[in-house]
Amino acid sequence: MQNEKFMDNIQVFDQFKLRASYGGLGNNNIDPYQYQSTINAGNGAENTFGNPFITWETIHITDLGADLSFFKNKLDITFDWYNKKTSDLILRPAPTLTSAIGSTATNIGEVKNVGWEIKAGYNSDLAEGINLSVNVGYSRNKTTLLKLAQNPSSKAASYAKKDTISRSILDTGQTGSFSNRI
Repeated sequence: MQNEKFMDNIQVFDQFKLRASYGGLGNNNIDPYQYQSTINAGNGAENTFGNPFITWETIHITDLGADLSFFKNKLDITFDWYNKKTSDLILRPAPTLTSAIGSTATNIGEVKNVGWEIKAGYNSDLAEGINLSVNVGYSRNKTTLLKLAQNPSSKAASYAKKDTISRSILDTGQTGSFSNRI
């Protein structure tokens, strides 16, 4: 923005950038064939329960930021604010005590991360070929667990209940949050 016409009379900034982005992505980082049950060919018993309704985790993130430089680029400041929501969180709930089969990957949660990061840096040429750079940063993140349960009306929840997958999962409506400083 320092090259814009309305900034001509403001000589404070060597660099002044504003950034904004929004995006979504999917996380398919699960073992293959989680949607299929497997059967022991020797005795016909199920080895694992599949989940035909498993989907990718979906992540939506908004990021706003600014990059500022002052004093002939000797002082740099970078700031970012973000809001990230992960839906259809893939977890493996503990099997029930009566189940002889291990846990099955299930979409059972939502998590929200909101935070900001700031970095300040000093850059100087001390002598020919000798540069000094000092950087310090701070970040703050608040993670809120929005949901850790199946929606009882969903197809996946109905399927999970039939096969006793979700009996050890927290009841719908339980939420929690915690803060973490880095």
